[in-house]
Amino acid sequence: MKMCEMADVRTEGVMDSLELAVPVFKAKSNTVYDGFKTTEGTDLRVRVSNSMSNSEAKLECDWKLRRFLTFHSQALQKIRNSQGNSLSQKVLTSRMASHVLAEMKEIGWDKVDSIDENFQQLTLRLCDTAGRKHVLLLNLSPQNDASEICSVNLPIPTDFNINQDEQVSLQDIMNQFRVMINKCEDFWEMMYEIDHNTWVLEPDKPSPSVCHRRLAVGPSASLHIKVDAAQPRLLPMCTFLGADQVVAPLRERLNKNVHKWNVDCSLLENLQTVLETTLPSPKTSCREKFTLECGICYSYRLGEAIPDNVCGDQCCGQTFHHQCLYEWLRGLPSSRQSFNRIYGECPFCSKPITVKIDVSF
Repeated sequence: MKMCEMADVRTEGVMDSLELAVPVFKAKSNTVYDGFKTTEGTDLRVRVSNSMSNSEAKLECDWKLRRFLTFHSQALQKIRNSQGNSLSQKVLTSRMASHVLAEMKEIGWDKVDSIDENFQQLTLRLCDTAGRKHVLLLNLSPQNDASEICSVNLPIPTDFNINQDEQVSLQDIMNQFRVMINKCEDFWEMMYEIDHNTWVLEPDKPSPSVCHRRLAVGPSASLHIKVDAAQPRLLPMCTFLGADQVVAPLRERLNKNVHKWNVDCSLLENLQTVLETTLPSPKTSCREKFTLECGICYSYRLGEAIPDNVCGDQCCGQTFHHQCLYEWLRGLPSSRQSFNRIYGECPFCSKPITVKIDVSF
């Protein structure tokens, strides 16, 4: 049998579980033990030298055992380097590392994304029935075997809480994680249809944890919806954004048709039914037409304000922030003021446009 030397492996915990260990050489400062370590029913040859000092001991073993210990030893060495020479037993022990590795094997290596070099942060993953990947990040407690939740990428309004009435294993946590994913699948289906069949203006590339969307309704109007992840088929919170003359008819249609909302239909289908319109789609239009950015500052948000003034010419329809348009018209020599309004020309099409004077400017 070929033996592989591993001088960088700590022997803590190895001697305690070494079966049939026989001292084959003894001197004042050196003792060599030769024996077997039984792992999963297989006897693996192990030889430990300089065993009077665990920190300096050398380990020779079968190549199969070496392959398993390499990862373990590298993790321990990195921890020792980061902690200096005072490695605390509360940070990580050989037995704790073995326990974590055993639990990871129990849940399946295909569900393990990564584990940090300190054995204190573990990333697990699960896929739902549609193949979407969801990630669970755990902080491992060095004081005991239980794990505590750190964060989770799920579309729920509160943190994902683990039931810790009793000490939980990684398998327990994964089972609870799977239950939460199953509860959210209907929500993801609703939002997937929205994301792929409408122009989503905000957020850009929404993650599965985001429950709100701003959708383009027309060249100068958009709809902000906030969906209940637990009940995605119910009517969401709806806010129309844009000039009053454009969004007022949309509000009227929503109020008039709210009774037509059908929980057996998809979110997109219901929105189009109650608004009596077909929402613009990437299949039939370009996103630039629905950005609704201010034609003066080229931004959508100015502090908390959004573009709420629109050119009345149907061939233009450009939107502006109230403050931007006010400052623009006030600086034009050709503009005029009457009572509480300023009259001038649209910065884009030069057609007449007006804005109310706000005393707060």
